[in-house]
Amino acid sequence: MSVELVKNSEETPIAHDRRAHATFFGIDFQINAAIVIMLEHIKEMDNIRLEGYDDIDIELNDRSHILAQAKSVEHSSTDFSNVVANFKKALVSLSEGAQKCGNVKQLIFITNTSRPFGGNVTRPEFMGDAHRCFGDLSQNLQDVVKNKLAQLSLPLDTSKFMVQILPFETDNLQERYKYVWSLIGDFIAETKIDPEIISRKDLRNIWASDLFKSGTMDAFPIHKTKKEVIWPLIYRVTYNIPYDNEDLDESERECLESEYRHIIDECNEKFEFVTSVYSDYLHYRQTHSGEREMINAFVLNQYSTYSYILNNTSTAVSDELKEKLIRVILRSILYKREKINIIKREVGL
Repeated sequence: MSVELVKNSEETPIAHDRRAHATFFGIDFQINAAIVIMLEHIKEMDNIRLEGYDDIDIELNDRSHILAQAKSVEHSSTDFSNVVANFKKALVSLSEGAQKCGNVKQLIFITNTSRPFGGNVTRPEFMGDAHRCFGDLSQNLQDVVKNKLAQLSLPLDTSKFMVQILPFETDNLQERYKYVWSLIGDFIAETKIDPEIISRKDLRNIWASDLFKSGTMDAFPIHKTKKEVIWPLIYRVTYNIPYDNEDLDESERECLESEYRHIIDECNEKFEFVTSVYSDYLHYRQTHSGEREMINAFVLNQYSTYSYILNNTSTAVSDELKEKLIRVILRSILYKREKINIIKREVGL
């Protein structure tokens, strides 16, 4: 392993592992590439995982898969020494992943270099956030791909092959993540969520952490469903706690705030719970059309139905406060139902 000695502020030698740095950079690139491809296919996605049939494995609603090989270069603007080797490794992995999966919609080689196939000249078609299907490549570049494929032991369907460029470079995170942040910002805007509720940086951090954890699991398949991916948005939308019609002193409010956020985020089948509450409310509204203040009437008459959400939590409060807690959770969901519906519509749920 290559080790370089560098100095800290006190002139004490510190071992700097170049190979380890490149490995961590590659993991960071893989995770952010997964976020980018996930957002580009969010409406048709069912689940996503790292290290499935390939580096990035997205299963779609029709049970077909998008497989992606993520190959990064630390200094992608100046270092082109390993791009050919990365390209060949990506083709090998994609061909093997496609054979194992059997039902592939798209095969993506995603990288951060403007010379994904090598060569001595930066290609304008690979500048920025390029997406180039095999058929969109020049004849010369198609021949480069075909020549590499001819060396493989397993076939690869070029009609499903795409080269994608993700701008991702430098140790300055403002620069490294700016494209990913921009894409997430566009997604937040499409879901009509106030950026003050959840920022693009916060959402990237949440998704990156969740995807990293899923990629470290040995069991197969450990995946993140679309409902799990979208849950942080719904959780933040319902974050403001409505105390309407509840008689609470200051200490009870503090307790409810703490327990509310704990329960709504730990509840098993979180997304299904929110959907169930809204569906039950719609049915109630149809059968109780004469009642005033419909949401409050539903909450007061039906809250005991949802006591099960406290079953698997560590909530240690009085029975009376538990009842108030359930009512607060129901009101929060129903008051924000229009915003939740917009999110669901934009992501195809």
